[in-house]
Amino acid sequence: MPEEKKVEKRTVAAAPAPAPASAPKNIGGGDKDSNLMAALGYIINLVMLPWSFVIYFVKKEDKFVRFHALQAGILWIIAMIITVILIVISIIVGMVLGPLSCVVWGIQLLFGLAFLAADLYAAYMAYQGTEWEMPVIGALAKSHAA
Repeated sequence: MPEEKKVEKRTVAAAPAPAPASAPKNIGGGDKDSNLMAALGYIINLVMLPWSFVIYFVKKEDKFVRFHALQAGILWIIAMIITVILIVISIIVGMVLGPLSCVVWGIQLLFGLAFLAADLYAAYMAYQGTEWEMPVIGALAKSHAA
């Protein structure tokens, strides 16, 4: 009787497809602590003064965290400057035109909501490990975070 040979079937796993060039790049290094620290820089600015600058100076070795902390701090400073300007304009308009100051308060409310949306989106992107640059602030933060 002839000997039967067992043929073993082997399956080869396909290599994962490369990400498209337009996909956001995860540069957080996969370190969840760095991603969380970068996201906290944005969130902490919503509840108190720009403590993201403390994170910027404490995490000297992590460029990802430093970039997001600096971007969060610059965003907060710009938001506060615009808020003060709108309050002053509202007071002046209120003295001169009375009830028309409600229009300025409405503009200030819309600005505040836009700031909140930008801040939360940036925190989400930082937590995902993506270095998302805000239009003008991002370039400034990137040049100083390196």
